Amino acid sequence: MLTSGYPQPPLFGQILYPIDSSRIPVPPTPGTSSYYGGSSQGAIEHTSSTCDAATFEDSDQEIRSIMLHFLQGCRYQNVSTPPDEELRHRMRLEVESWDVGLLPKHAECFIETGSHFAETAYGHTAPEHRFFVARYTAYFLYADDIGQHHVEALKQFPRRFMNGEPQMNPILDRLVDLVKSAHELWTDVGTDAIIVGTLEAISGFYLEYATHDMVIKPGAVRYPDYLRLRSGIDPPYVAFVFMRGWRSTAESYLQLIPDMEFWVGAVNDVSRAHTMSSRLSFYKEEKEKETANYVHLRAAVERLPPLVILRKLADEIVETTHRLDRLVDDDVELAALWRGYVQVSVIPAVSSHIA
Repeated sequence: MLTSGYPQPPLFGQILYPIDSSRIPVPPTPGTSSYYGGSSQGAIEHTSSTCDAATFEDSDQEIRSIMLHFLQGCRYQNVSTPPDEELRHRMRLEVESWDVGLLPKHAECFIETGSHFAETAYGHTAPEHRFFVARYTAYFLYADDIGQHHVEALKQFPRRFMNGEPQMNPILDRLVDLVKSAHELWTDVGTDAIIVGTLEAISGFYLEYATHDMVIKPGAVRYPDYLRLRSGIDPPYVAFVFMRGWRSTAESYLQLIPDMEFWVGAVNDVSRAHTMSSRLSFYKEEKEKETANYVHLRAAVERLPPLVILRKLADEIVETTHRLDRLVDDDVELAALWRGYVQVSVIPAVSSHIA
């Protein structure tokens, strides 16, 4: 064990359910019934470029090639970690105390998703940090569903947060209380990212729901990145990596954060494209107009096929991975932390379907 409190190498494992850059985190089975008992529509609908069915039905080999390039470029290696039973017990008590009429299967989803994500991606942190991350993840999973039934609660979240007013949903109140305690566990730099990132993400969720009929114009090339930055929760999840007390200041890793935030968001986008169907085909989602994801939005504004965008995105991730590797090369602890995080991001969700 390192004296800093981080294991070397980090004992990370696989994540069951990928974090999605525009809805973070997502349920294990998108498109099933929502937590209120209604129908979940998944991603919001945007107008995008149409696709030729035959092209995408026959594109499995191309997508496989892209994903293999992505995994190899990131030097992914499968590792595993045992469940944190104490964390899962605490999360069960937490979710059972919500008293919002959850169906048992949905309550189990919150418990499992939050716990598994915290015990793997943040398995190097102390128990209280993991419990924070697990609750934060569960609250955001619930917040995404709120938008399908009570979008006004998302719209008013930032204003009520700033004014110290009660939120329009009790789980959002819990999210506020949790975020306000972030300084106890994370650095001042990290806490700022958690607070600002939370406000941005909830606001971004609202924007996605409020603009579901908006036509995406070719040429609006910055819009996909803008929406990703607003609705993604990348800054908080990067901040969670560096717990308070690991180092006295953030100077040694501060310059990594922009690339890490891009990396997390981009990998999420690849994972989302991957999980669209069991064969990684975009055709079904194109036909059903479920194209409100980064890959399809970027394809629309750049006037390129989604598979071309997917390959470009994979290349961008690999380039960023190598750049981060170089940046941490002279810092053994930081290198172990970064390389460990790579192994337990949403990459396992992609690799599990690439034979």
